Amino acid sequence: MSLEEMTDEIITLTIAGIETTATCLTWACYRLARQPALGDRPAAEAPAVLAGQPADR
Repeated sequence: MSLEEMTDEIITLTIAGIETTATCLTWACYRLARQPALGDRPAAEAPAVLAGQPADR
């Protein structure tokens, strides 16, 4: 699945409201487990987004 196809799938699941939030998160976790490199960018951006705040907040 290409990045564009995956993006289309995520948009469809999120906006269409057909699937639940839990299903969307499960799908995202599944894709990250299958292609760990997809998580590199969000992991690199997390410290800047959190701005020193703990992630559990």
